[in-house]
Amino acid sequence: MNMPDATRWQRLGELFDHASTLAGTERVAFVDALQGEDAELRDELEALLAADDAGGLLDRDVGSLAGAVTQADASGTAIGPWRLGAVLGRGGMGAVYHATRADGAYTQEAALKLIHLGVDSPATRARFMRERQFLASLQHPHIARLLDGGVTADGAPYLAMELVDGERIDVYCDSRHLPVAARLRLILQVLGAAQHAHQRLIVHRDLKPSNILVDADGNAKLLDFGIATMLDASGAATLTRERPLTPDYAAPEQFAGQPVTTATDVYALGLVLAELLAGQSPRAERPTSAPLSTAVLAADGTAIAAARGTTVRALVRQLRGDLDTIVQRALASEPARRYSSAQALATDIELWLSGRPILARPDSWLYRSRMFVRRHRVGVAFSLLAAVALLAATAFSVQQARLARDAARDAEARALSLRAVNDTFDQLMHAEHFLADANGPASAARLLRENRSALDYFLVDQPLTRASLLWRNGRGLRLAGDAAGAVAVLHAANAAFAKAGAGTTLNGRDATLELARAQIDSGDMQAAAAELAALEQSLNPAEVNIELQRHAISLLRAKMALAAGQLEAARAQIATALALAPAPSGERGARYGTTALLAGAIALAQAHTEEAADRFTEALQAMSADPHAELAPPHQPLAPALETLARLGDTVAANDYAARWLDLRERFFGADSVQARAAAELQQRLLADKLPTLDEPERVARLREAFAAYWQATFVNYDVTRDQKPLNLDRDL
Repeated sequence: MNMPDATRWQRLGELFDHASTLAGTERVAFVDALQGEDAELRDELEALLAADDAGGLLDRDVGSLAGAVTQADASGTAIGPWRLGAVLGRGGMGAVYHATRADGAYTQEAALKLIHLGVDSPATRARFMRERQFLASLQHPHIARLLDGGVTADGAPYLAMELVDGERIDVYCDSRHLPVAARLRLILQVLGAAQHAHQRLIVHRDLKPSNILVDADGNAKLLDFGIATMLDASGAATLTRERPLTPDYAAPEQFAGQPVTTATDVYALGLVLAELLAGQSPRAERPTSAPLSTAVLAADGTAIAAARGTTVRALVRQLRGDLDTIVQRALASEPARRYSSAQALATDIELWLSGRPILARPDSWLYRSRMFVRRHRVGVAFSLLAAVALLAATAFSVQQARLARDAARDAEARALSLRAVNDTFDQLMHAEHFLADANGPASAARLLRENRSALDYFLVDQPLTRASLLWRNGRGLRLAGDAAGAVAVLHAANAAFAKAGAGTTLNGRDATLELARAQIDSGDMQAAAAELAALEQSLNPAEVNIELQRHAISLLRAKMALAAGQLEAARAQIATALALAPAPSGERGARYGTTALLAGAIALAQAHTEEAADRFTEALQAMSADPHAELAPPHQPLAPALETLARLGDTVAANDYAARWLDLRERFFGADSVQARAAAELQQRLLADKLPTLDEPERVARLREAFAAYWQATFVNYDVTRDQKPLNLDRDL
């Protein structure tokens, strides 16, 4: 093919940029459309695309490749708007020059990459154009930016990129004696750049210290996408004969000639990370599976540690454990066993920097405890000192308690604690009897928050009693609308049960369930899911009431799935909960009622209105048979049931109960509460929307009667606040 002039190559480059983004029949149609415009240009474009797909540098003879070495120095010449200065680096395909803007438009410096005419094959040009296309699509603070591109007067392609005045990342770290934590923060910048490229389906394939520069301000820049490749829809690069790589930083699949994925870059980043931490690549004189500390001890450990501003012993202790685990996960020989992405690797590094358990390490109580101590060394040290002091004081108190002169004082203290326990119980049992007054938030929540300090003060030496009261206190806060406050108190309750050795008792597990309910109410679904999973694993099939606890777990999971819009998952969980719920009668009717209420909401969300109506009728009847505090209208999600009543045609009754429900929630939780806003939205929807009605007179009559019975049973006198049925928080729901 004759060498085209500069204008022709510019046009060909633009066509290549667009065609390389197309596939299959779309690409063929685009290329064929050029036949009428310029048949020769079409043939040249087709040759470039074929070279890009099939590779080709491996087919070149040694003589043509050697031409790059003897290529004349282009320093001092003008290329486009740029004037070339000193050579910054050379490679097999071309050279990189320091360039300055010479057209007078403005002042700018750049790193200009110029292809050697000695290796100017269609495949080389295709790769060069591909690099230009990749750089144009990447806009990240830690990736060197593309400034300009084009062809010289004699047709040689060039790229002008952001000039990074910096040092290789390993040289930068060692010359400044950066500690391990600072090195990890630098690699986080590189991981962010790699993740940005991966999200655009670009794999770098040549990540190594020489392609990562750090400027004087500590900003890392990723360079040289010259052998980068584009992933296909499956997440793997197309397999070709072209296998460019840097052996010291290539992944096993690159040596094997297998398709590369983002895991290939993760492997290379793992090698760079290991080198920054331990002073040499894992491939230097040891297998990649060897611990990082082995590299430090096998090499000049003193010099390596000094470059990190520490001692050999301290460095080895720092690298053992989690950092070893992180590097080994990144360097797994099978791509599927590595971190799933650069971001996943970054997440574990961030967790290590914050002193928290990493995701790559199996969880255990001992491991999490060690991480907690690492995060809070000073606090734990003071706590240990306080514990020692407390033990000494306790021993002294025990000794003194034997003396008769302290007997009266001890009896008085115990009586005071007992009165505090009784007062707290009394307040808790009746706290929800009071609704919000006109001057402030609900008095119930305020009273419960004030009781917390009394519990901590008077019951410090009675952990099980304190745990039980904290549990009830947290439950009361949740029912009073303070979900965030309830979460804090219930965390303390669970810790107190565990401290008392009662974490897996019935009460201890009920406290865990109550914590999950509060977390759901506060919107922390992830934390609630973790609590439920841990609770489910701790269940013993031989224990009493095991089915009731499984019921509660399934019910809460159904609630979370419904909130996330996962209707099929919600339906499966609620079916399990209904099967585990007691029969809808007698003392346990409340449990079946709350389960059926959620089942109705799920059915309505799936547009099964008749099924929803039947479930709501069952729910209201069951709750009417076993009325108590938590079943009162302010606490129950009645919106789906009221909407169903309206859909069945009784809009008058639906609007009447919706108005009552809104009034109660405003008076109980406050007009600005989440609960009141949900009731207000329902009322507006019922008034504004013309819901489709079904001709189901018997079904609507049953649901209307069930609503009336429920309202009468759970809230005797709607208009008189003080005459409502007293609420008992000590009931087992």
